[in-house]
Amino acid sequence: MYTKSVKWLTLGDILAEDIIFNNEVIIKRDTPLKIMQILLIQNLGLQWVKVKTSPFLTTVNRATNISHIQQYFFDFIIHNNQNNRYYYLFENEEEILSVAKFFDELLKNETIVNLLSATNKWDFYSLRHSIDTFILGSLWMKRVNVDYRKEDCVGFLLHDIGKIKVPREILWKNGKLTDEELHIIMKHPEDGANILKNLGFSNVICEMANYHHVRLNNTGYPKPYPKNLHIMVCATMIVDVFSALTQERPYREAISFKDALDLLMKDRESYAQFLIESFYKFISRCLKKQK
Repeated sequence: MYTKSVKWLTLGDILAEDIIFNNEVIIKRDTPLKIMQILLIQNLGLQWVKVKTSPFLTTVNRATNISHIQQYFFDFIIHNNQNNRYYYLFENEEEILSVAKFFDELLKNETIVNLLSATNKWDFYSLRHSIDTFILGSLWMKRVNVDYRKEDCVGFLLHDIGKIKVPREILWKNGKLTDEELHIIMKHPEDGANILKNLGFSNVICEMANYHHVRLNNTGYPKPYPKNLHIMVCATMIVDVFSALTQERPYREAISFKDALDLLMKDRESYAQFLIESFYKFISRCLKKQK
């Protein structure tokens, strides 16, 4: 038995003591932890728990048939569960498995793996943001009543790939960008679209990269942009902003879900009205569960 930081709990860790909250046993000792239980423990505000020998990828995990990449995906969710981000977002563990399975399917594509590896090596924050945007976007699209192709959700994952061409000192700069630096970073959507186009990705996915910083009130970039933007492009605009605001960056702290929603709604004329309203309801459900 040893003490383990709640932040670093992983699938299959076996509790050595009951988890008690408000004089009630929430999770019993000897329980091999599943993802929803880990997120629950994190959201209770506990810092440390007693666990037995941690069986990372042991028979407990093999019994659930979790692949290596799914384990990575789950660890990402667990270790980035800020603002009750994932525990209240997912309806149940089956929904997490569904999104994880889709993620796993995408990573069977060697090109996607190479692009994500390049992003990770260049800027870990961009990779984290891309995975978070994929989780939020694909889950939202699954719940909202819109006509979309599931395979286009890869655009959520790769929308920021152009940032691998932006110097790190600009990406991580703690302060106002110069005009020249701003010009460089504003090229990343077009650079990303060109990378994806050259690798044979669909027009929709390329447009999700190229136009995710466009705003429908004629602000944003690049310009000019098509009058009729695909629904997935319009969805990416919203999810990209929300994910960026609610995740920590080297140059600023994350803000709450509520504050991010307030900012989006304040600027609602920049987005497709039915989508911004749909996204507001999608995230608001999460906020109601926290109360």
